[in-house]
This record gives sequence, C-alpha cells and structure tokens, in this order.
Amino acid sequence: MLEGISVKKPIQFHVVCFQLWDRERREALNWLRAATREAAMDQEVLSRLIRGKLQNRRLPHEGVKRIWSSPSDGETCDACDTVLAKDQMLMEGLTLDLGRSHLLQLHVRCFQMWEHERRAA
Repeated sequence: MLEGISVKKPIQFHVVCFQLWDRERREALNWLRAATREAAMDQEVLSRLIRGKLQNRRLPHEGVKRIWSSPSDGETCDACDTVLAKDQMLMEGLTLDLGRSHLLQLHVRCFQMWEHERRAA
C-alpha cells in the first residue's frame, strides 16, 4: 500500500460464478432497454393513437370477456404496433365486438390506455 492511497484488489470469480453474474447483468440491461422503449412513447401520443384506432374500428369498443397475461413471445401490440420484447408481459383478451370474437394482444400499459379510452368514448 502506498502512503495515503489504497489499491483495491481485482475481483476474482470462479468461472461458473462469472457466467451467472454476466447472464444476470445482460438480462438486467435487456429489461432496462425494453422499459426505456415502452416509456419512450408519450402518454398523449399513445392516447391519440388508441382513440384513432377505436374510431376506425381497428380496436374493439367492447370490453374483454376473458383476459390473461403471459410473457411475450415477440407478439405485436394491437394498440401501438410495436413488437413486445421477450421480457415484457403480454395482455391478451377475448372480446366480442359487432358479434364476432376478437383476440386482443397488448402491452400492459396499452391495455390500460385502451380500457380508459374505450370507456370514455
């Protein structure tokens, strides 16, 4: 040790521990990137997009009769037209709009906005 200066030893890992640490680090970075992408779409922009899709019937006005969620497998959100990352939750719902069954696939945030906008319409 030099006078007044502390020198830290490099961190030593077992190979397996390093691999686990590196995998966790990469998963955390992927999650952060996905969260940043989703947050990038402004709330007002998303609201206008969903209102437009409700008006031109690209999104159903009826509420969901059955709903479930699962991890995404790369589906495209019916509301914002972006692909869900594999680490995002997918909201799926079965609606009956104009007498026909419709499967709705949305981000959690887009589902909440769709619910709000369709009730306000």
